[in-house]
Amino acid sequence: MQVKTKYKQTELGLIPDDWEFKKIAELIEDGSILGHLDGNHGELYPRSHEFKEYGIPYIGATDFHNGSVDFSECKHLSLERAKQFKKGIAKCGDVLFAHNATVGPVALLITQLEFVILSTTATYFRCNHLKVDNIFLKYALQSQVFVTQYRAVMAQSTRFQVPITAQRKLALTLPTLPEQRAIATALSDVDALITSLDRLIAKKQDIKQATMQQLFTGKTRLPGFKKKDGFKQTEIGLIPEDWEVKTLKDLHFDISDGNYSSKYPKASDFVSFGVPFIRANNIKNLRITDEDMRCISLSQHGELLKGHLKENDVLITTRGDIGNVAIVPCTHIGSNINAQIVRINTTDQKVNHLYFAFYLSCSKTQEWIRGAQSGSALKQLPVGRLVRMPVILPLVAEQHAIATVLSDMDTELSTLEQRRNKTNLLKQGMMQELLTGRTRLV
Repeated sequence: MQVKTKYKQTELGLIPDDWEFKKIAELIEDGSILGHLDGNHGELYPRSHEFKEYGIPYIGATDFHNGSVDFSECKHLSLERAKQFKKGIAKCGDVLFAHNATVGPVALLITQLEFVILSTTATYFRCNHLKVDNIFLKYALQSQVFVTQYRAVMAQSTRFQVPITAQRKLALTLPTLPEQRAIATALSDVDALITSLDRLIAKKQDIKQATMQQLFTGKTRLPGFKKKDGFKQTEIGLIPEDWEVKTLKDLHFDISDGNYSSKYPKASDFVSFGVPFIRANNIKNLRITDEDMRCISLSQHGELLKGHLKENDVLITTRGDIGNVAIVPCTHIGSNINAQIVRINTTDQKVNHLYFAFYLSCSKTQEWIRGAQSGSALKQLPVGRLVRMPVILPLVAEQHAIATVLSDMDTELSTLEQRRNKTNLLKQGMMQELLTGRTRLV
């Protein structure tokens, strides 16, 4: 139920009359926050040889994921070593804030252990539960009002961090404890929905990968394409007798990258609207994403003699994060690609382009791609190696059937991802309304 209320002016803008406006230092002073320390261990900072496979978790900003702590990749210390620390000793229920190098992620620490140790990248907030709800605080530290404050601190320094002394000068707006809990419950419910969608998406992706493994090896044949004479041995393993293995070089593939030499667009060449200039980070899950898409002018586009996308093109990243694949939709025909991407197109009647795109993204092919990479510091997949990649080819009719099955699974995944993204946007809108008091909960 919404209630009308009066508002008062603060440094952070208008807030309800019955809310408090306090700096973190004041919340510590009045006992609302019982503990606020980072993992700056000084001389006690652990050396690499002290980390163990098991023990007391040593948590850093990179272990924060979606508002929680992911312990799967964190480092560990022996109990004896962990007990030597004087600071950064976090306990279950603490709210963690990433303040160094990676700034901004927030996580609620849930653990059955007596304590964990924080690295120099994290700070803990320990709440007095009679005054501040820790789940509410987690969302308050993620709010746009708080983000704006710590970004202003970073703008005044060349160092990408918000030290603990600077944190204590930042302010929070606090409703009464019952309203804090009501807000925390509402936002937690949305987070639970997002988490359930993430799990469902992950499950569907696993099913898709397993299906691809079965279909691309011929262990499972679709109706109408039954096994004929069993399997035969090839250089990449057993395949059905009626299938064949070819390399890209054997087939009629047109391959080019986005290396435009002296005409390669500079930072000043990019414009707000124009011809999309696709980069490696725009390629994900067989799709071209428009997030952070750059564009070049029509005149600049005309000067680039290669890398123009055509119908039925398949893209693969060959530098940086290698092996990401995308099917070029009709909306991006004529777009350009950068030097981290290779465009592959086939006119060979033996190859269905959708089948080929899914084949590139399957786990077996990705394993081959990882093995074909070169370079040490900067990995890349040279075109000269890419053209030697083996491709398993059923007859075109079976390729089409396989591509159809996988396309249907992709469509289902895309629908779930869109729902997840919309729910994320809903959450952001709710946070803006609830954490500023524009919408009240009682």
